[in-house]
Amino acid sequence: MPDPGCAAGRGFRAGSPRCLIRSVAAPDLDPLYAIATNPAVAPMLLLFSPGMSRAQFAGIFPPGADRPPFRAAVDMDGRTVGSIGVSAGARPSIVYFLAPAVSGRGLASEIVPAFIAALAHDFGLRALRADVFVDNPASLRVLEKAGFIRTGRTMLRSAARPAAAPAWVLERGAD
Repeated sequence: MPDPGCAAGRGFRAGSPRCLIRSVAAPDLDPLYAIATNPAVAPMLLLFSPGMSRAQFAGIFPPGADRPPFRAAVDMDGRTVGSIGVSAGARPSIVYFLAPAVSGRGLASEIVPAFIAALAHDFGLRALRADVFVDNPASLRVLEKAGFIRTGRTMLRSAARPAAAPAWVLERGAD
């Protein structure tokens, strides 16, 4: 059953011990663009590449979106430090990224379970999927700690890679 706060148009909100996960606002677009198109981050993502147009990027992050499919902003200490979102579909995928400056501090291990719990509570989404490039073991660990299990391998294209690369397919059941 959807949360009345979301239904009332107050936007999406969830939290972890150090972060606030909330609907994207227009001022988030510049920092999110800088993170997602960073040459160190973009190859681990599917849709983003260094030099992609700001208009194309903004189309992926409509401000105020609060229902699946959507992407949310991740705030830490009043700064936008990343994004987490969910796709459409029968078994939607979660996607996320963090700024290199905050990576390695356990934030992804906080925001992924918090976001999953909010998706289950607010929208009844319990069965989820995630894809992670094989050369991104940190993200694989985050997802496995959050209850995802490897169910297969595939080849994925990233807008920031010259060719498709091997990836894990992970799923989290409707527990």
